[in-house]
Amino acid sequence: MFEWCNADPRSTSGSGEISNPPLNGMAPLLARETEIFVPSLITNERNVIVEGLEASDSHLYDPTRQTLYIVTADCETPGKKHRVTVKVRPEVREKFEVNDFWMDNGYRVVSIGVVLLAVLIVWLFPVTVITP
Repeated sequence: MFEWCNADPRSTSGSGEISNPPLNGMAPLLARETEIFVPSLITNERNVIVEGLEASDSHLYDPTRQTLYIVTADCETPGKKHRVTVKVRPEVREKFEVNDFWMDNGYRVVSIGVVLLAVLIVWLFPVTVITP
């Protein structure tokens, strides 16, 4: 979720914290466009869905720049809060597993073990051939 607000010179609220930003004493927003970095690792072969936009707002995701551009129509109303939620479909898996030695090389270890076991069996129990 991303949230920002327009400056309000009349307001005295706000503590300067992230959860309660000050609305006064800020330079007014002159650009209607907001840029949000969305890594391609998350959006790879997925659809980017933006929720919370008003009917007059628009968005565009540029995968080469890994940037989501949101254009808000109302950037002049004092104290106006903008809140958008960005999702991807299909969703990102909750669990990320780092490969370990057995996941990467387990089949090689097992293959070498089987070959060594076969050589050991042939060495311990040699086959004797009886010729007539």
